[in-house]
Amino acid sequence: MRVDKRKIPAGVIRKHVALALRQEKEELRARNKTFISRERKKEIKEQVLLRLRQRFLPVPGEFNVIWLLEKNEVWFASTQSGMIDLFTEEFLQTFDLRLDQLTPYMLAVTMLDEDALLRLDRLETTQFASADA
Repeated sequence: MRVDKRKIPAGVIRKHVALALRQEKEELRARNKTFISRERKKEIKEQVLLRLRQRFLPVPGEFNVIWLLEKNEVWFASTQSGMIDLFTEEFLQTFDLRLDQLTPYMLAVTMLDEDALLRLDRLETTQFASADA
């Protein structure tokens, strides 16, 4: 799965917006005006963003997917919750099949007998670092 993003650094945006606002102020001074409305500033920023998006290439993000048909399993290589949500939604729309995440607990449910599951449910979490660290 490939997801392309166009990311423009905030500093570049600020610089180009400041230049555009300076130019707008010079044009206003030529007409004996000094005030730029909030709406006009917003419009200028949107125009700057449109120009910058044309100049910046998208950065591809690739995520590996394996579909094991014989096991009814789909493996998606990402831990980003946003990407997982995007993938499950795309999978549902494309194949009309809903995916369930296989968490360590759910994997244990498929592998352990009833007694082991009861012991697993009684386990307490372990704290590996102190709370004040």
